[in-house]
Amino acid sequence: MNLIDDLSREVVNAYKSGDTKKRVFLQTLKAALIKAQKDSGKELSSDAEIRVLKSELKMREQSKADFKKGEREDLVKDVEEEIELLKNYLPEQVSDEKIREVAKKAIGKLESPDFGQAMRAVMTELKNQADGSRVANIVKEQLHD
Repeated sequence: MNLIDDLSREVVNAYKSGDTKKRVFLQTLKAALIKAQKDSGKELSSDAEIRVLKSELKMREQSKADFKKGEREDLVKDVEEEIELLKNYLPEQVSDEKIREVAKKAIGKLESPDFGQAMRAVMTELKNQADGSRVANIVKEQLHD
């Protein structure tokens, strides 16, 4: 069972319940996954599905910032709802303390760590459990200590 199938069932449920906003949003996510699958020419792995969802999340977070800048609170509210729905399909994010712990161990294993090496090591360890920008900030902090 893959995420596209799960989204298809969720779309049907949203349609039956009359939740148009949720249905349209889920159809958009499903379309993004199908496009990524067609582009790759094979079925998406769970890591690839997560990358697509993270990309969708990043776009919505940028939209939210733009809407706030434009003082469009109605659109900010809509995007916030989409972000919350989207987060339900992403893996649970680890805490900053866990990232610091992993970063400290990973940097300790490197002979002469630079930012790129440290990021690769930490992101490999954390997989999809932490946002890259959060990890980058913590890695920079750890390298400068």
